[in-house]
Amino acid sequence: MSFRNIIFSTVPKRRTSSLLNATRHHLIAPSTSYCRRNASKLSAVTQSNARISTVFTALILLGVASTGYGVYEFYSTFTMWPEEIRGDLRAGVKAKHQDDLFLSERYLQRAYETSLTLPLDKLSTEPYLKLSGIASVYGEVLEKNGKAQQAYEVYSNILQLLKDNLKELSGRERVRAAAISYKLGEMAEEYQQPAEEEEKWLVWSVEEMLRIVRDNKLGLLTSPSIFTPSWSTSQGEKQRQQEQSKDETVDLSELDLPRWITTMDLVGPLQALGSFYGRTGKQEYAVPLYLSALNVLMPPDSKHVSVEAKCQGANIMNSLADCLVQHSPTPQRREQAESWIKKAIAILSETKSTIPINDIDSQKECDVVLASSYFNIASLREMAGDLEGAKKWYIESKKHSASIGMKEGVMESEVALRRIIRIEKYGKGAVETSK
Repeated sequence: MSFRNIIFSTVPKRRTSSLLNATRHHLIAPSTSYCRRNASKLSAVTQSNARISTVFTALILLGVASTGYGVYEFYSTFTMWPEEIRGDLRAGVKAKHQDDLFLSERYLQRAYETSLTLPLDKLSTEPYLKLSGIASVYGEVLEKNGKAQQAYEVYSNILQLLKDNLKELSGRERVRAAAISYKLGEMAEEYQQPAEEEEKWLVWSVEEMLRIVRDNKLGLLTSPSIFTPSWSTSQGEKQRQQEQSKDETVDLSELDLPRWITTMDLVGPLQALGSFYGRTGKQEYAVPLYLSALNVLMPPDSKHVSVEAKCQGANIMNSLADCLVQHSPTPQRREQAESWIKKAIAILSETKSTIPINDIDSQKECDVVLASSYFNIASLREMAGDLEGAKKWYIESKKHSASIGMKEGVMESEVALRRIIRIEKYGKGAVETSK
């Protein structure tokens, strides 16, 4: 794991880019998903501008910046698949569990292709949820089996089917479509597809999630639990929602769905699109998306925010700081960036004291973001010419990285400290000339 490769359980794993050099006026922007490698510059096309306008109009109209909606999860019990695909599905999932990917792929491919030929009433309620579930498991096996291009095509085809029948989809099926589009955006970046390709998927995912939020606010979705923040729901309400879900929903648990499809929230697409615009030089679009993601995770009026949300929020604050200074590190922007990182450090320091000792994953997630935050403060101090302040925070980053066994963080901090010592001894110009 690189120093910037921070993974949160609410979003899928994403590959990150290499550590940015502080002397080049960049920060480490630890991102849950969204800063893998530098993408090619986004071409200025009319369609792109139209999509951008749509997203930001929706953000303004829906007031996302002040309304929080939590993670959407699929819970239910599904026991009767159509006879035509039942055997292949179970054999495919069994082979997957046994790591026989070639056999699993063969069964799941047959089940998927057969399911597309069945009348929708054969799949009972929410048929598109079932079809996309089969496609998702089949695609996951293809990816694990080294067939990313085929998986990409499977995801693209099932998404097109969902979009062609969008008016017929239930709320859950619409969230599924947004999740698949989000997944395609991730894959487009990971496998170095054109920037327009990645933008297309991410923009549609954000737009659709915003439309779902809008419709839910208007009472058009039957299940109130779809976007209810988990930290703001009482135990009685949770039980009532679970009882209601048994009657209303369809469980795909037998399929062993991949995590990216079973856990979908509004934050992931917002943060992913923010990162995309940040690294393609469109900070004016990235910043509002990061701010919206923050306000979804940590609504200003909420007193009960989960540890996971706080750690992820602090991570976004680092990405926001990086975005502010990445292309024009003016003194004012550096000050704003430093303010965000200090806020992240304060949140992390407070949150860490509340994490149970046995919750090792949450502790590690927050610790990694904290180490990165220390490094980022140091980078900003170095940009400002405050070498003593920079040295202090680089030492703090090194110590904290060492305490959590984060070797990459220790190495990067040591490199930065050696650079500071050379600057003190020879001057910044001499150090830059020697590179």
